[in-house]
Amino acid sequence: MKVGTATLTNGTRALDAERASSIVRQISEARAHGIEVVLVTSGAIGVGVGRLGLPRRPTTMGSLQAAASVGQNILMNTYETLFRGFDTPVGQVLVTAGDLADRRRYVNFGNALNALFEYGVVPVVNENDSVSVDEIRVGDNDTLAAHVANAIEADLLILLTDTDGVYTADPHTVAGAARIPFAAGVTAEMLDIANESPTRKASADLGTGRLATKVRAAEIVTSSGIPMALADGARDNAIGDILDGADVGTFFAPTAPRAGSRKRWIAHTLSPKGSIVADAGAFKAVRDGGKSLLPAGIKDVVGTFAFGDPVRCVTEDGVEFARGLVNYTADEITRIRGRRTDAIQHALGYHYADEVIHRDNLVLVERGACIRDASQD
Repeated sequence: MKVGTATLTNGTRALDAERASSIVRQISEARAHGIEVVLVTSGAIGVGVGRLGLPRRPTTMGSLQAAASVGQNILMNTYETLFRGFDTPVGQVLVTAGDLADRRRYVNFGNALNALFEYGVVPVVNENDSVSVDEIRVGDNDTLAAHVANAIEADLLILLTDTDGVYTADPHTVAGAARIPFAAGVTAEMLDIANESPTRKASADLGTGRLATKVRAAEIVTSSGIPMALADGARDNAIGDILDGADVGTFFAPTAPRAGSRKRWIAHTLSPKGSIVADAGAFKAVRDGGKSLLPAGIKDVVGTFAFGDPVRCVTEDGVEFARGLVNYTADEITRIRGRRTDAIQHALGYHYADEVIHRDNLVLVERGACIRDASQD
């Protein structure tokens, strides 16, 4: 589960002790029923801003990192103290995008969380804002929580924020907007509404998450076979109510069977380095036939990438339909595009593989969401 800055600070520039205590109590009650919980916590920068006496959230990287360093220490001290009241140790786990993008480190990350479970520890996860440049610019712990859920193959992701779900329109500006209690997947319309809807205390300038990042997190996990609940963290028993199946917030049902760990990693964790444009025949073979992407079906290459890099596979109209790891560089693919596999040796002077992307390294996608393994059919 992930707790947002607005929930932890209640819109102020300091940690709300009552809110934090309530969250810890609810997690402890869930654990008493045999449910393991990973806590992805925001708030380090926001709390650090208050502790340093800054008038607003900084904009320079050095100041953001300083605030994160101070705030993270306050957060962990608070969690350690509160969980001690339930005789529960906590373990701090800081990650960066680089940790998640490297397959070995990603697997080790999941293994570390599972090891903490075995020792009865509640893992407290955050991005390592003190050293991460790109992550601070994004500031997206909603997506981080989705990656954590995938890494440990969670049964449920809970996002606690300062809004009680997704609405049919922006409830801050549209009087008749109604809460959506159940969503069978994420629609383009829902994303459009979320993009226009800040959370209530976004104006407090402490956190960076908007409703859109929460809906995108739902898209990631539900397409990987994991349900997600979005609810108001100020609700007294939000976690217990969600686990009991009460009508709380918005519940996003899984839209696909669980994909394998490696396929989820390719689809959602890696940032594509470029694109490969496929013709209609290759598109059909990959999407409908579960085939590998061969050079004969490639029309063009966009971007610069190396062997093993993640890329998008797009149609000639520019619509993304798959992601995968390439067996050749962008330059090599440009030289062998449109050729039969038995012509690769002649074109390059060497032959690594028949496939530009093997089906074991291909994942079908829709708006960036994993549908199924390309090799599943």
